[in-house]
Amino acid sequence: MRVKVGATALISYSAFNRSQLPVAGTAIHNVTPLKAGKYFNKTQCFCFGQQVLQPGQKVHLPVTFFIDPQIMDDPNMDDVKTITLSYTFYHHDSPELEKAIKKFYSSHGQ
Repeated sequence: MRVKVGATALISYSAFNRSQLPVAGTAIHNVTPLKAGKYFNKTQCFCFGQQVLQPGQKVHLPVTFFIDPQIMDDPNMDDVKTITLSYTFYHHDSPELEKAIKKFYSSHGQ
């Protein structure tokens, strides 16, 4: 999708539980290129909390975001024409989720 810098945008991801059991988990986002991450701001996101999908359930997961206008003043960002937002879904209370959360916070200086 094309988004005007500074404008609020809404996108929706789809998830489908193909298993025969309920699935609970948390999604961790990734922004590429990495240097654009500091300008990508989510104001509402399904990733802020745990998601539970029942067997066979399909859901739409919304994200509201904007690109900080300060990106236009950063000469290091001149080559960035496309920003990609993706998610990885981790089962709740899994070691993989804990590792992803630690990696996320360490890469964002928190």
